[in-house]
Amino acid sequence: MKTYTATEAKNKFGQLLDDAQRGPVRIEKHGRASSYVVSEADYEVIQAQKEKALKDILDASQRDIDAGRTVPMEQVHAEIREMLEQAKLNAES
Repeated sequence: MKTYTATEAKNKFGQLLDDAQRGPVRIEKHGRASSYVVSEADYEVIQAQKEKALKDILDASQRDIDAGRTVPMEQVHAEIREMLEQAKLNAES
């Protein structure tokens, strides 16, 4: 994968766009990944994959609901509160 510093990306923007047509381009700022530039075609593929994954999750959820495999909302809220409290305690440690 081609990598540019943020300064290089600014100064060589046209070349960066050309490179992105051949594959993802990583942009680093202060030595760390900051952004990626991808072609429109790659972006569309990524979006389609994300939409399919979400649809699969929603379909599976609907099958669970239809089969009666549900949990009362109060239980969900209690479990979330417990998880948040535990995370807060861990952060304070």
